[in-house]
Amino acid sequence: MISVFVPSHITGFFSILDNEDPLLKGSLGAGVLLDKGVITEIDECDELSILINGKKDEYNEVIILKTIDLMKKDIEIDLNNVIINQTIQVPIGCGFGTSASSAIGTAICINEHFNLGLSIEECGKYAHLAEVELGTGLGDVIGELSKGIVLRTKPGAPGYGEAKSI
Repeated sequence: MISVFVPSHITGFFSILDNEDPLLKGSLGAGVLLDKGVITEIDECDELSILINGKKDEYNEVIILKTIDLMKKDIEIDLNNVIINQTIQVPIGCGFGTSASSAIGTAICINEHFNLGLSIEECGKYAHLAEVELGTGLGDVIGELSKGIVLRTKPGAPGYGEAKSI
């Protein structure tokens, strides 16, 4: 089993910068990372199974499925025999960036489980695209891949946007 922790992120202030290219779409702003977040685990199973906080949750699994779908467009992987289990340590839908944490954790776990050789930045790109396509976030991914107090100084996905930790 592979397990990954991604911290939650609270944005203090932000300004949206729209762009037709989803890799360049995002926000400028500042936020803080917390010591609570999302723990994602991946392991072998009889069929693709997704659990959130120990149970099936079709509403909140959408970000996981979108991240998987985006990765499968670029990489040939068979996810028919894995279980993805996420433990979300903060309230969902309350501004803690749980969708970004879920997407990042999913991408990193898939990368590690299948030995894909992707960088953290590349995993973050898939998470950012999932967030933008679903409309769930515009800056949490790059923020959550930083440390402490985060200033987002250039909008976009990891590798395109920029964030500085202070």
